[in-house]
Amino acid sequence: MKKNLISSAVTLALLGSLSGCGSDQDQGSVSSSNVEGKVVDGYVAYALAFIDTNNDNQLNAWEPRALTDSDGYFTTSKDGLNYCALPEESKRRIYCLSSTAEVPSGTTLRFVGGYDISTGEPFVGTLSTTVAKSADGQIQPRVSTPITSLLVKNRDTVRILLEENDPNITEQEIKTIQDQVISLFATHHNFTVDQLESDFYAEVQENDPNTPLSEIDARLMALALKLHKAADILADAVEDINPEKFGSDPDFPDNATGAVYDALFWAWYHSVNENPNIDYTIGNLLSETTNNDEVLNFAYYLQYYALNNRVFNALISETEAHPTLVAAFQRAAQLNTLIDNKISAGANLSEVNAIARSVEIMTAQARKADPAYNMSGDFAAVEQLMNDSNFIDAMGTDGVDVAAISNNFNSSTLSTSTIQAATRQTPYPDLAGATTKFSANQGQDQIQLYFHRPDSETPSFGDLSTCVKYTSKGESSSYYTSGSLFRGTWELLDDFTLLFTMEIVGGTESMIAKLISSQPVSNGIEWTYSFDFNDELSEWTGVTTGDAFATYSETDLPINSESCLF
Repeated sequence: MKKNLISSAVTLALLGSLSGCGSDQDQGSVSSSNVEGKVVDGYVAYALAFIDTNNDNQLNAWEPRALTDSDGYFTTSKDGLNYCALPEESKRRIYCLSSTAEVPSGTTLRFVGGYDISTGEPFVGTLSTTVAKSADGQIQPRVSTPITSLLVKNRDTVRILLEENDPNITEQEIKTIQDQVISLFATHHNFTVDQLESDFYAEVQENDPNTPLSEIDARLMALALKLHKAADILADAVEDINPEKFGSDPDFPDNATGAVYDALFWAWYHSVNENPNIDYTIGNLLSETTNNDEVLNFAYYLQYYALNNRVFNALISETEAHPTLVAAFQRAAQLNTLIDNKISAGANLSEVNAIARSVEIMTAQARKADPAYNMSGDFAAVEQLMNDSNFIDAMGTDGVDVAAISNNFNSSTLSTSTIQAATRQTPYPDLAGATTKFSANQGQDQIQLYFHRPDSETPSFGDLSTCVKYTSKGESSSYYTSGSLFRGTWELLDDFTLLFTMEIVGGTESMIAKLISSQPVSNGIEWTYSFDFNDELSEWTGVTTGDAFATYSETDLPINSESCLF
């Protein structure tokens, strides 16, 4: 069930959400361990990063946390700035992931939500990697990708199975077997373990935009996309089958992504043992020629290993998997074929982004289409379009509104011209020292943003005051209006995309507002935004008297929640 966006924000503030930033790092001069790295799918901005000290797949009150920055980095920026070394009052310390306690090698780092820079869309699910240290004990920079997430789940499950079989097994024996299993996965996929843990986007993202994708990076990117999108589609199916568990049961994670990664690995490992003389890959498992036994194996490992048979509604019977799961598996396999056919060495950054956006659109269709609907024609139509260089050029253009294309998807009418029509043309006006208001629900819920002027070193990043006004139903069934003031930060991801945060009790929530269009109306200019909160994307609108946002003086700034009843 979808939540009212503003009411959700206020509820989080009142209840003390622990889903954002704020950790044991703010302890003055206490010695701390800084953990740095980046999150890559495309690069994922404003993801919640945390050190999962007890490895329970959930953020607990005591666990250090941060956000990734607008480039997908945490603790140390793309340009080498150490966020943890900034003054305590610096808002950019929200990107510092640090712990006053020692962080042992092998500790799991998890990354939840955020926004995929390559598509501009909310990142759905969880990624993970583990802490690694050099010979002298220094924590090394880490990369988290869908591939490392699979390897983390593998290490976790190997440990559980070994300890159940032999309670006296040593730590070194566990590590040896974990390394052997991961080495087997690397060998079957024709990679080294180091390559599996690398940043496959770096070459095209951090150099000249025309830098071609290498053969190794192309294969790594294809594997990562297959894993993430398959996990996205399959996890959505599992959550639909068991809505009372994920996100509702405190003993369950918020989503089924980790369980799906776990089951994919063990279904693959089972098939390797069944076919020891061939290089069996995740691509073989997620194939349109996959037989019913392999789907049953996946469902079995998901039900009994990954979820420990704790779901209410079974994912598998004696002879078949749940039909919703079967449909999701088939669609993941069709998407796998599309990825294999389209990602290749030599693609530049624009082409890579075009492929990622096309895959994102088809992933969205696979998640929301009725399980009984046959998507073969849709996949074939999109693959045919992707053979057209004009379509790829249009899809690779900055400002393409992937959400709008997904929401209005029709494979029979999708074309280069519809992509161009969905490309945003109006950039944000100057935000420094400006204020703007936008609303949903016929104006009952409203947000007003006050953009504080940034300093000269960070011209697109500054403090933010956010007023929210929302309507609630009282005990006597009458409605009343309330207001709340939140502090935070704002940052432009690109000309059309605003990232901002709201500091709530216990943490920080990140949000995105994409400027879709502006048009004249009788009382000024109407601006339309695609606004996200709690993974919901919906259209909000606001009106200004001119073609720029209004400016404000210091005396106009709200000082408390009462002053937000604008």
